[in-house]
Amino acid sequence: MFFKKEFKYHVVYTYQNNNTGGDGSITIRRNKKIKTSADVNGIREFIETEYSMGKVVIKNWIRLTA
Repeated sequence: MFFKKEFKYHVVYTYQNNNTGGDGSITIRRNKKIKTSADVNGIREFIETEYSMGKVVIKNWIRLTA
């Protein structure tokens, strides 16, 4: 049986262009390969793709699920 594992993160972010932002939980599939803080680009890409309000600056992120 094959399935893609999903990880949920709580992310705090701002947009570089207008300094607004937010925080919330997002779910990212395992194929984004987010394991360490070096992989935070996957979260940034996810937010930029979903909300497309400019360059995203990640302030903090915490994995909520194992």
